[in-house]
Amino acid sequence: MSVPKVTQTFDQSIGEYGQDYAVPVGTPIYSPVSGTVSTEDLGKQAWGKRAFVHAKDGLSFAVGHLSKFAVAAGQQIKAGDLLGYSGGAPSDPSSGNTTGPHVETQFFSMTAKGAQYQDPRSVFQQFADWEQRIFSGGASTTTANSASSSSILDPLAGVAGAITGATSSIQKAATRAAWFGFGLAVFVIGLFLIFAGDLEKLEDAALDQVHKVEEVAAPVAEAAA
Repeated sequence: MSVPKVTQTFDQSIGEYGQDYAVPVGTPIYSPVSGTVSTEDLGKQAWGKRAFVHAKDGLSFAVGHLSKFAVAAGQQIKAGDLLGYSGGAPSDPSSGNTTGPHVETQFFSMTAKGAQYQDPRSVFQQFADWEQRIFSGGASTTTANSASSSSILDPLAGVAGAITGATSSIQKAATRAAWFGFGLAVFVIGLFLIFAGDLEKLEDAALDQVHKVEEVAAPVAEAAA
């Protein structure tokens, strides 16, 4: 099926931690990632029945407002596997906080501060087929276990790259400093050699003057004797 209409986008300020899609009750919902399943049922609170898929790279996918689970906690599934069926009908005792049939898809990673939710739109921009796979199933061409997904979805992503870049900059600066120091040393040595050469010339000139004085003074001294 085509991607259903989006009725609410990510906005944590109003308690929207994912993206809502208007779909009829009973619509099959699939996982775009591979991982380990967990489930919860909060009744008429929050997302009611919600299924989670925890990928190996720390990313988790969740879908709330389900009417029925097709998986069990602890189960290992692959991208494209069926998770359950949409719900959200106010008459459903496990619909969660809802005013009509829909599902909410979420992406998050766990940190020391708890779950850090990601805007699904940024995820779908990076992995274009994931949104379609949630509603149509089938193996995804990109998986949550890829190195690229880790760097984009992990809120600490880019730290290692920044450290590497900083290290490279420091190395370059150190290299420039070493060459500058070498050049300065050559310059100082050159000045010393030039100055030493001038001293030698002055010494030669002084000795030459002494010899001339001696030449003039010698006859005078002999006459005086």
